[in-house]
Amino acid sequence: MAKKLFIYFIILLIGTSLKANFNPDSLKKVSITQKDSALVDTYFSLFKYYFKKNRQPDSMYRYAQRSYSSSEKYKLYSRLVKSKRAIVLSLMELQKVELAKEQLNEGIELAKKYKNVNEVIEMNNLFGFIYGKENELDKSAFYYLNSAKEYEKLKDYPNLAFTYKNVVVIFTLLDQFPKILYYTTKSLELLPKINEKENPEIIVGVYSSAAQHFFYVGEKNNKLSLMDSALIFADSCLKIAGRYNIKQGLADAYYIIGNHFIKKREFTRAENYFIKALENKNNIQERNAFNIYTGLVNININTQNYNKAKLFIDTCKSLPISNELDGPLIISELEYYLYKAMGDNTKALIAHEIFLKETKAILENTRNKTINDLETKYQTELKEEKIAKLNQQQEINKLQIRSLIGFGGAAILAIITIVFFYRQSAIKNKLKTIETEQRLNRARMDPHFFFNILSSLRSFTLKENNAIKTADYLTKYSKIMRQSLESSYNELISLETELEFLNSYFEIQKLRYPSKFNYEINIAENIETSEIQLPSMIVQPFVENAIEHGFSENTEMGKILLGFSVDNEELKITISDNGSGTTNNSAPQKSYPSRATQIVKDRLFLLNKQYKSNARFDISSQQSSGFTVVLVLPLIYSK
Repeated sequence: MAKKLFIYFIILLIGTSLKANFNPDSLKKVSITQKDSALVDTYFSLFKYYFKKNRQPDSMYRYAQRSYSSSEKYKLYSRLVKSKRAIVLSLMELQKVELAKEQLNEGIELAKKYKNVNEVIEMNNLFGFIYGKENELDKSAFYYLNSAKEYEKLKDYPNLAFTYKNVVVIFTLLDQFPKILYYTTKSLELLPKINEKENPEIIVGVYSSAAQHFFYVGEKNNKLSLMDSALIFADSCLKIAGRYNIKQGLADAYYIIGNHFIKKREFTRAENYFIKALENKNNIQERNAFNIYTGLVNININTQNYNKAKLFIDTCKSLPISNELDGPLIISELEYYLYKAMGDNTKALIAHEIFLKETKAILENTRNKTINDLETKYQTELKEEKIAKLNQQQEINKLQIRSLIGFGGAAILAIITIVFFYRQSAIKNKLKTIETEQRLNRARMDPHFFFNILSSLRSFTLKENNAIKTADYLTKYSKIMRQSLESSYNELISLETELEFLNSYFEIQKLRYPSKFNYEINIAENIETSEIQLPSMIVQPFVENAIEHGFSENTEMGKILLGFSVDNEELKITISDNGSGTTNNSAPQKSYPSRATQIVKDRLFLLNKQYKSNARFDISSQQSSGFTVVLVLPLIYSK
């Protein structure tokens, strides 16, 4: 992926292609008699030649330096900044990243000095690329998004679409699915504004990226509609790439179509498309070839052609990219599935141990480099995965020790392994089901509530004729709607945000039930509401039940008390009301409504699983009237 991005940067830098009859020796001879802009352009052409021909970084750097010195000598300032960017690219090819950053800072200052807005943007994009290669994703996103903002002002749609593709790569590394789809869609929306004949590679790149990322998100979230969309984008990529003979685009499209047939378990058709993708392997990026070979491994494991699968794994290992980024992780995972399918438990366990080690290394390397706005959700997912992998590692270590005990021990090991994987699969499926249900629960509020609110707002507007109050209630209503929807993605929010939501919710409910109840919220002095986090909308189901069921038949003014305190490193939340309860002189009334209890029970189960905590709640009926709920959560501070 990194090399592919680098190629695109060079294309944007050099603009036009070199002619087929380009002769560097002739240019070198001509340069002796040249001066002014002609000399600078000759040196720059030589820089481009040595990049495109054999990627000779020493020669690239030599002529980039000469181009810069000549631009400075003849005071050709636009060429001066362009030559500085060529120096940066040459240093990156020479693996002198820190020196490249220094030159890039100088280039930005030059571009600002001579008011060259386009060059400032290009320099920012280069910074985004450099930090992306170093896995400093927050810095990379900062520069890319700043560039996107400037391209939008300039209405430079090809570069804007390309920059959005870079942003998508960052969110893909973080597995932030909504952001992946959001920026991929934004790049697709720009296509009607881009001239196909002038920018076919950009258009092919956008369709290729959309196909890959829609398929990736669809596969990860089991959404067939997204995978179907990916197939449509791959077809568009295939048509335009074929029209302009863009080999990389053809290979990308065949790869996505092949994956689609793997998903349908039509392995022969999938293999045919992968082979077609490899027909031009000399013209595609190494990472893409690596991905295609891994696909062929999966196909042959599924069709039980184990020798052929082993050959394709060896081919993957022969590529230098196999030792970069997640290459070792992917190969160890493939070897694990291959040896497991072959029944070679010893090699399967060794491969799985390497897989866990590589996974742990990647997670630890990535954790401290996430974007601040996404950090909470991202770290939560990492913790869940790390806990699961560590548990697997402990079990595998035990199995390896037992394997040393003769034939009888080996038989026991096989049985334990089968039971273990079955149990892990069952637990994983159960957790996934609960998580999905909880996302829906968090995003779902009673549709009758929204309908009744709109009816109440209408009545209030006609009766009061007070535009300011109406607008205030509409603002509160929109906050409730927004948090109800966003809660399906944000597992944790600050206590401050939760309190804002509850206040808006109370005020809207008071509009529905005028003169029915009041409320009071008390917060202990030692609580910093902006620092403490809790599961989103965790209190709302209890409040809703208190209002809907506690005060519906009351003739007296109702009251709800909310208290927040910290005790023994736990957040204690008390919700009490004076609605319908139990008395000493009557049988207990209907028990507390089950909707709140069931939703919160499931959410606390996941919370305890994740944080190894003892989150819980208790419901008691007051002697006079009403209920009291005590909800105890782990004390979680924002990062």
